[in-house]
Amino acid sequence: MKNIILLALLALALFSCSTREKSSEIDMAGEWRFALDSADAGITEKWFSKHLEDTLHLPGSCLEQGFGEIPSMESKWTVGKGYAEKIEKIPHFKPYMEKDGEFRHPFWWTPDRVYQGAGWYQRDVTIPENWKDQKIVLNLERVHWESKLWIDDQYVGMENGMGVQHEYDLSKYLTPGKHKISLCVDNRIKDVNIGPDGHAISDQTQSNWHGIVGKINLTAAPPVGIDHIRVDARDYIDKVALVQFTVRNKTDKPAKVKIDYSAATTFGEKYKAPDQSITETIAAGTIKVVEAKYSLGENAPLWNEFDPAIFTINAKLKTENFTDNQSTTFGIRTIEAKGNHLLVNGRKIFLRGTLDCCIFPNTGYPPTDKESWDRIFKIVKEHGLNHVRYHSWTPPKAAYEAADEAGVYLQPEFVMWIRFGEGQPIDQWIIDEADRTFKYYGNHPCFALFSIGNENSNGGMEYMDSTIQRFQRIDPRRLYLDNTRDNFSEYCDFNIKGQKFLYRKTYGVCSNNTDYDRNDFFSQQNRPEITHEDGQWSSWPNMGTLNKYKGSLHPYYLKIYRDLMKEAGVWERYDDYYMASGKLQTLLYKATVETALKAPDHSGVQLLDLRDFPGQGFAPVGILDPFWDSKGYCTPEEYRSFCDETVPLARFKSYVWNSDQTFQSTVVVANYGPADLKSQKVNWQLTDATGKVIGDGQFTHDLPTGTVTEVGLIQLPLAPVENASQVKLELVLPGTRFKNHWPLWIYPSQNKPEPTNVLVTNKLDNAAKEALKRGGSVLLALPASSISCNTNGAFAPIFWTKVMFMTAPVHTVGTYCQADHPVFDEFPTENFADWQWYDLLENSKPMIMKELPGELRPMIEPIDDWNKPRKLGSLFEAKVGNGKLLVCSIDISENLEERPAARQFRQSLLSYMSSEKFDPAVSVELNNLEQAIKYVEN
Repeated sequence: MKNIILLALLALALFSCSTREKSSEIDMAGEWRFALDSADAGITEKWFSKHLEDTLHLPGSCLEQGFGEIPSMESKWTVGKGYAEKIEKIPHFKPYMEKDGEFRHPFWWTPDRVYQGAGWYQRDVTIPENWKDQKIVLNLERVHWESKLWIDDQYVGMENGMGVQHEYDLSKYLTPGKHKISLCVDNRIKDVNIGPDGHAISDQTQSNWHGIVGKINLTAAPPVGIDHIRVDARDYIDKVALVQFTVRNKTDKPAKVKIDYSAATTFGEKYKAPDQSITETIAAGTIKVVEAKYSLGENAPLWNEFDPAIFTINAKLKTENFTDNQSTTFGIRTIEAKGNHLLVNGRKIFLRGTLDCCIFPNTGYPPTDKESWDRIFKIVKEHGLNHVRYHSWTPPKAAYEAADEAGVYLQPEFVMWIRFGEGQPIDQWIIDEADRTFKYYGNHPCFALFSIGNENSNGGMEYMDSTIQRFQRIDPRRLYLDNTRDNFSEYCDFNIKGQKFLYRKTYGVCSNNTDYDRNDFFSQQNRPEITHEDGQWSSWPNMGTLNKYKGSLHPYYLKIYRDLMKEAGVWERYDDYYMASGKLQTLLYKATVETALKAPDHSGVQLLDLRDFPGQGFAPVGILDPFWDSKGYCTPEEYRSFCDETVPLARFKSYVWNSDQTFQSTVVVANYGPADLKSQKVNWQLTDATGKVIGDGQFTHDLPTGTVTEVGLIQLPLAPVENASQVKLELVLPGTRFKNHWPLWIYPSQNKPEPTNVLVTNKLDNAAKEALKRGGSVLLALPASSISCNTNGAFAPIFWTKVMFMTAPVHTVGTYCQADHPVFDEFPTENFADWQWYDLLENSKPMIMKELPGELRPMIEPIDDWNKPRKLGSLFEAKVGNGKLLVCSIDISENLEERPAARQFRQSLLSYMSSEKFDPAVSVELNNLEQAIKYVEN
């Protein structure tokens, strides 16, 4: 009988052991009790001993569930100083900030609720009997921000990790039976100041939400088991990984453990590494790191952006009494800085990156499910990018899992616009948060770069040096930087170089040509250099997103802009302005990326941004909206033509040519693909608007990976082009998807004689007035000095947003051209200002049309800043008495022999004016015209 009982007990024990995984987790998602604690009374009044009355759902934020105050400008916001003062500088916003009972924040998303402070989350849990003597852990994924925990009436501790899960070991607090869990969560910046404008916490993007939005559970594991597996698989040559098992022994006796482990990948043709085992004795009541070198085999596939092979290592620990299973993922990948180049597995790479500023429109907080991140990285790759920088925040684990599979290099960060290295609490928090981040996310091969934060100040060189060296020493699996935008410490592995500005244009768009790069700078650097926040080219706001917001955040600033546009009389022009500004934005990003790619010693570019930025007064700098959806004027295929692993590039001196010239262009190919392209053909072709081939040819050249190769010189006489034409230069690598193209303009080298029946003048003098009185035709070519408005003409748009840079002299966001108007018959153009307009717009000054009839529509309309939109014009026609007037505020008079576009544009104007087509429909009084020329708006 005793033997039967013994066998039964043994069977029960085996059954319990084999099913531990199924019964070792309690999902804590669901209804929790809740209370706000705005007076910070909860701890002193022992709310953990009380039964809270309100309820909400976790995962989630209390703010999206109706808790907190209804926002107003008087609300306490989590941003840096200065935004209240900015409101006083835009008084024209105030009538629209509260309208129809709705508060509209002018600088960032308006939340349904706002709250800074403590909030208590509480629920009961019943611990099963078979959890006795187990290691019990409470896991809280994505807490915002600080958490303090009580079990029943016992205080457990505090966690303040921002980008990692909060873990509480509750083994000595949770015995079988019913218990009360009370969490005090606080979203305020306290002694640890990570920067109120940082995207981890600021209202500018994700909002300062309050709660827990990821996985919430209790787990139980045997007292002897594996806490963590760390895999260092940088050895891409011999493919030997260093595996570290962190093993616990919470018993009072030594434990002899055997760990069986194996790794496999389902990538490609699948691969399984050899099984391996290791034995070790763990002293009683200790934790020990057990190391093993794991030979993965010569056929083990590597991880990179093209072939992202992810291994799963499964480990099973056995002792005489316990069994525990643990697993993690990793990839065989090393990233290194060699001179001024970045190398992954020995191959030079070029980072084509975008920022992610924690923009999640419907929730504010980032998703913690992998499917959401799969979609994001799919879109990133579709646009030819291979890199994402997380500006002053760290994404959740699901992002790393998805990026591993997609083959995207990530750079998380912590802080923004602060000063560290002065012995403040932030210094130690940075080190602690780094340790946590490296532990939880360090095995992911996508985690290739790390920077402490964005645009910070150096308070102590000793701290900088020691911190970077510490990172490199404890976890050499990635490259380190102390500050994004110019490093402080000489020990940094790479640098992200601050943008330099050249007359309000970034280096990416130097002038009206493509024969330009900055390799003279990059070649002199002793570490890899990446361009910081390049681009920032704004378009007009995308009003189409207004109806896409389904959560607790709202882009009500768009309603302010819409009301301002209606008041200024430009709302009916919205569709045209939006598309024209978007097309200009696209060609500027094309120029920016191509300039970066042409420099062989440049290591990468981080664009700001692939998406619109919802904060800091709203900066519509993306070709995608905040939902990662297209804004309607640039497809992924178009974007990839200039932003891809391999890009054919043309270097020519000008977009504008005369017909007596020979077009010349050096053809180069930037190849950062997975392999060399041997004897690769490169086809070129120049075609006119009808598709007629003007010239073509082919080069054959080896294209080694990891550099920029010159493949040939195009030389093509342009004499066969008789009329003013827009043509297309296209480069194609046959047998691949890689192709690229550029518009060019060819104008007759000899102009027609100017007509005698048109008076050309630069001022509205008596001669001009008399000619109009007689019924004559007058071209009023106004110099910029005669126009009094405060807006300069410009080809490139405003930088970022005028709300942030109020004193900038450029107020425009592109130009709309009435392309089908006969005034352009001899000056081919599309509805937006392409590169042939560069010289013309840089030598112009728009007129404010407020004093002129509302029905008067200019043929050239500079698109004004959306924050203070005005109806502008640079070319318009009108009846004046008996005469006909064409007003042009673009310089078409000076240095025409050196300005072929201006010369041709002048000819097109005069040819139109001397034809029967010149028949203005709108009448203008001379005094109104004179007032418009002199009009100044504050």
